[in-house]
Amino acid sequence: MGTYPRASVPKMVAQPGYRKSPEEIHEAFDYALAHPSETLSKIGKWHGFGASSMSNWMFAPKRAPVNPFVVEWCRRHSTLDGSGPNNLTKWLKIRKKNKVGQRVLDAVSQAVMTVTTLSSVEPVVDDRLVSPNGIGTFVPGATDDLLVVKQAALDVKAEAESVAQSATELAIAIDTVRDWMSTTDRLQLALGRIQSLESQLREQDEIVKRFRQQKLATNQVHSTD
Repeated sequence: MGTYPRASVPKMVAQPGYRKSPEEIHEAFDYALAHPSETLSKIGKWHGFGASSMSNWMFAPKRAPVNPFVVEWCRRHSTLDGSGPNNLTKWLKIRKKNKVGQRVLDAVSQAVMTVTTLSSVEPVVDDRLVSPNGIGTFVPGATDDLLVVKQAALDVKAEAESVAQSATELAIAIDTVRDWMSTTDRLQLALGRIQSLESQLREQDEIVKRFRQQKLATNQVHSTD
């Protein structure tokens, strides 16, 4: 089957919410590990942090997110081959007064497990990783690969036709509602006119009644005379 080029792993860079770069944060914690007698507040100020920044990063209270640069530093080893204890283990032994929060411990543990799992997977080497058309281009290696591409194109076509059909049905429904609203408006106008005529007829009836009563009263007066 066709394959895609493997994406490169991006370098860790400063993220929103952290004004210092990973290198500056790692340098400060390296210094703190090498000088356990000095307070974190003093070390933090020397490196341009707030007085409580390094303590908060290590303890990670619930109101703040875990600093990924601190997690990266904690899981690092002092030796290139990765032998010996990592920075977190040495920190827990050397700087016992500076507590490490459970959220940081969990994050470091998860990161170590992920790296261990990835390192145990054999990399897949394929001569078709690089395409003549550029990185990210699907490179078919057999006729079956083309069938896969064809099926994907048919799926996209079917989805587009379904969306077009839904749009058509929606347009018809809108026109129907508009016609119904127009008919309703005309009906309401006709009902208003009928009510107005009924009111006029009632007024005319009242006038006729008053006229008859006046004539009747006049006739009674003449009869008495």
